[in-house]
Amino acid sequence: MRVLASPLLVVSDGAPGLVGAVEQSSRAPLRRRFLNRRARNVLPKVSASDQASVKVAYWQILRHRRGREVGEEIEPGQKPLEPVQRRIDAFAQARGYQYPVAVRSLLADRAALTSYLRCASRS
Repeated sequence: MRVLASPLLVVSDGAPGLVGAVEQSSRAPLRRRFLNRRARNVLPKVSASDQASVKVAYWQILRHRRGREVGEEIEPGQKPLEPVQRRIDAFAQARGYQYPVAVRSLLADRAALTSYLRCASRS
């Protein structure tokens, strides 16, 4: 019988059944949410008049370029994660009073939204 190694990173839409199955059958892989799916979950929790600015802010929070030139890489780990985590905190502080449900939704998944920054990229 062939046994597969546990994955390092699992990308999913956050379905509880899938997340539970991965966590039960693997040795705690990093879990990443689909960024577009999370954006679609956060935006309806914001007034229609503010959705465009929140959408721009959401994508600015999560932006990260691994390198400036093709082949120039930043080592994965905590270093690339820190500025993104600071931007999440700043967004939560700026918008938390106005849209607490949207901010809670973003904060609840912050580890899954940024886990890719801890993994090496493959070119």
